[in-house]
Amino acid sequence: MQKVIKIENKKIRKFTTAMICVVIWIAGIVGTVGFIYKSKLPAAIGVLLTVQLLAALWDIKSMTIPAKITVPAMVAGAVIVALTGEFLEGTAAAVLSFILMKLLAIISRNQVGGGDIAIMTVTGLYTSIGALISILFASVTLSGVFSVIFIISGKADKKTEIPFAPFILTATVLLTLSGYVN
Repeated sequence: MQKVIKIENKKIRKFTTAMICVVIWIAGIVGTVGFIYKSKLPAAIGVLLTVQLLAALWDIKSMTIPAKITVPAMVAGAVIVALTGEFLEGTAAAVLSFILMKLLAIISRNQVGGGDIAIMTVTGLYTSIGALISILFASVTLSGVFSVIFIISGKADKKTEIPFAPFILTATVLLTLSGYVN
């Protein structure tokens, strides 16, 4: 009976986390539309947030982010930035993101996975170098605060793995709503 309750609680937590991601995504989409007068690429930010939502939901469910999400997003992002004249900046941000995330994976002894690297590389492609660094810093900070709270509350330990994509989505939305990602 205890095991059944524990499994049920885990399913409820995953569902709740997924719903929080959807609410964050909606706020980001509404914010992007609201900042349409500020943003050079509101449609691109909308596409990015949608890709991040898909990655977050997949990451919550299975602790992986499949290439079938990130590869099409990279292709679409390359087309978008090429059409808008932002190809060099987007490519530079994507390459920088890949390098920084790979370093983070090495430092964390591969606690950062290939899907996390891929979704941050996609994020770099759709944003600028400055926005990318801010999103990376904010997502690492948010996941660190979350981890500390869960460790202190006894719901996790240092070995507990958490999905990183929801924090990338949350950081992107927060920075979009603040007008920093445009």
